[in-house]
Amino acid sequence: MFDRSALPPALLEFVVIADTHYMIDPTGKQVEFNSRRRQTARTEYALQQVAALMAHETEPLIIHMG
Repeated sequence: MFDRSALPPALLEFVVIADTHYMIDPTGKQVEFNSRRRQTARTEYALQQVAALMAHETEPLIIHMG
């Protein structure tokens, strides 16, 4: 997924995720905007990307800011 072949080995890699507004099953709940119903799926996709990026790390550093 991420081609690092042209990069030198990194001394440190980390991921910062912010403003996910993760909601557990918003179905039937009142939300401010209809797009809020898609935020959980977007967050899950972002987390899958993070997992793929950090898969080779023995001790990944991930910062979630809300």
